[in-house]
Amino acid sequence: MHISQEHLISHQLEDALNVLIADSEHRVIAETAAFKSHRRFLTFAVATFSAVSLFGALLLGAILSWSLIRPVRKVDQALKLIADGEFDTRVQVPNRDEFGRLTKNLNLTTEHLATVYSDLESLNANLQETVDAKVAELERASRLQRYLSPALAESILTGERDVKFGSSRKFLTIFFSDVRGFTASAESMEPEELVDELNDYLSEMTEIVFKHGGTLDKYVGDAVMVFFGDPVPQDDHAQRAVRMAFEMRERMTELRERWLHKYHEAFEIGIGIATGWVTVGDIGSAARSDYTVLGNQVNLASRLADRAKAGQILVTERTMMTVDDFVEGAIIDEVSLKGVNRPIRIYELRSIADVPG
Repeated sequence: MHISQEHLISHQLEDALNVLIADSEHRVIAETAAFKSHRRFLTFAVATFSAVSLFGALLLGAILSWSLIRPVRKVDQALKLIADGEFDTRVQVPNRDEFGRLTKNLNLTTEHLATVYSDLESLNANLQETVDAKVAELERASRLQRYLSPALAESILTGERDVKFGSSRKFLTIFFSDVRGFTASAESMEPEELVDELNDYLSEMTEIVFKHGGTLDKYVGDAVMVFFGDPVPQDDHAQRAVRMAFEMRERMTELRERWLHKYHEAFEIGIGIATGWVTVGDIGSAARSDYTVLGNQVNLASRLADRAKAGQILVTERTMMTVDDFVEGAIIDEVSLKGVNRPIRIYELRSIADVPG
């Protein structure tokens, strides 16, 4: 009885178990199908979310990169223009972050640079004008000190006197002195001694030229060329030239004694003076020019100096007429010179009266 009752119950349990198994299998199949459906959805959702996230990240990165690169490029271009000297360059960016402050400070720096550069340009222009003025002043001083006495040059430079160096036609007196006996002395003296004696002679004569207000034109070897009446006007230019000639002759007498004692050789000078119209001004090239005189009177004074004997002072008739009130002279010849239409009377000045001048 127990076994039969147990067999019946086991069949009931087996049936219930089979039902449970079938139901479980059905549920498993249903849940498996549902999971597969959900997995496809989740896969699609994850893929979509990933794609959207990636696109968003790329877009955000592009926006962030553009917001950073754009102001950097603007600042870089502005710095390049500023480096080229365009100080009016300004940078405009909408950023309100560090880049905004950077561009603001850059613009302020550029404004300061523009102001400083403008000040430097003005300073440079003023400096250039000052340098040009100083160079012109130095050139003028050099020329004045070359032609005029130091005292007279100083008075012109300080504004006490005013002179102009433009070319013009003027009535002046021209003086030439030429050494006599120079060739003989050169043959018998050592070169160093000859140069020393010649420098001594030119120094002494130049001092006398400046003393009488003459303009030292040039040294032509052993000859000295001087003119009177320009650039500083002188109404008594002929008288000054004649007084200078007599003083030179007296000074040469003293120098001869010194030279004979020191070098055992000495030379003398012949002097020629002419008064008349000449062209005076800067003559030469842009590289080298001299303030000098040109004309027949210059040639005439030079020829008189060549003709004069040692210690002799020869002048033209016009010069003689100007100084005959204090100088004793006599006509010694009347010659025709090339380029001169009429004969020229030559006078020798023999003595000078003791008249203040």
